[in-house]
Amino acid sequence: MVYKILLNTRNATLTNDFFKHTDEVFECMSTSEYWEDIFVHFKVFQPDAYVFSCDVINNEILSQLKAIKREDVCAKTPVIFIGDGEICEQFEKQVPKLIDLSIRRPITIKGMVQGITDFFVELERKRKEEEKAKKEAEQKAEEELAKQKAAESIKAGIDPSKKHVLIVDDDRSILKLLKAALESTYNVTVMVSGKMAEKYLETKTADLILLDYEMPLETGPEVLKKIKQNEKAKDIPVIFLTGVADPSKVQEVIALEPQGYLLKPINIERLFSAIHKVLG
Repeated sequence: MVYKILLNTRNATLTNDFFKHTDEVFECMSTSEYWEDIFVHFKVFQPDAYVFSCDVINNEILSQLKAIKREDVCAKTPVIFIGDGEICEQFEKQVPKLIDLSIRRPITIKGMVQGITDFFVELERKRKEEEKAKKEAEQKAEEELAKQKAAESIKAGIDPSKKHVLIVDDDRSILKLLKAALESTYNVTVMVSGKMAEKYLETKTADLILLDYEMPLETGPEVLKKIKQNEKAKDIPVIFLTGVADPSKVQEVIALEPQGYLLKPINIERLFSAIHKVLG
């Protein structure tokens, strides 16, 4: 891999060494002592590291280093300093958070290249370790959440192994009938209005919705349209259970692409067949 190096030094020998003897490892660009030039080169070149060398620590240099660590375009770029032992120690003591790697001179160009390359290798190793740790933490959090949800479901009398059916109908006798018929096979939640179902689906979900057509306040099609506007609920399959057989109203429902349309009075065998077809 060829790393991109933005080089800032007044040392002509160091500049020549980098451009002449590192082309197999580094792609180099030199920049000036002025922050405006440095910032533009960061934006255009997008280096993997900023390498600089100087003989003294002054306020201008410190301001530039602080700006590099502060600006979004260059804040994540490692800063590497090349200098004699005394000035390296000054940087490490005075501004340890501004320098990511110090390379002490005298040192051959081969030694500099090896030091910088080893630094990149270590960065990559740490990055992979952090990614691995992050994935493991996310996986653990997901497992803990799944355990918590399972525990809550068991506490609420819900079997996590069963599919969840939400029934929406304003006729309480129908709700009672359907719940009794389905609850041995599915987890069943009943709602007596579309608005209650819409509110429920803001924080909870279901594997299937059985939806009546004619209800007060909102009809079944109106409820389904609102469910489809809910990002969390829009993909839940819906089967209409209704006594409405009017062709125009049936077409209104079909246009919304539900997974089924069953007429009342309810045939339990046909209902189980339709549910099984959707949920498996």
